[in-house]
Amino acid sequence: MKRITRDSPPKQFGMFYPLGYLAVAFRRAADAAQVREALIAGGYEPGDVELVPTEAVVAGATRSLEAASPLVRVLGWEREALTAHAKLAAQGFTFMLVYAPSNLDTERVMAVVRRFEYGVAHKFDRFAVHEL
Repeated sequence: MKRITRDSPPKQFGMFYPLGYLAVAFRRAADAAQVREALIAGGYEPGDVELVPTEAVVAGATRSLEAASPLVRVLGWEREALTAHAKLAAQGFTFMLVYAPSNLDTERVMAVVRRFEYGVAHKFDRFAVHEL
């Protein structure tokens, strides 16, 4: 699994799809910042724990939903996940992307995330988006 770079956002079926990442929406920006600090203090690289501006989530989710293939529009869980992201971002939630390629990484991140109020946490795996 590759890390996200600014030059080439990862896509699947025309939609933003950060394989190996968790996308977490926090009700409060301060909570997202605390989780980020805790993960970095626990050994994560700063570039692997990114806070994403609300406007970027809304714009990116909208672009991805418009570019989605017809199959994804009808059947894809990815569409539901991005729709939820756009809705929460529009309500002011703060998003964080965390590189967590293994199940152990995912559980480690979620152990910190669960200490705070969050709206949704999605893990982007090879063939599915999982709600945690």
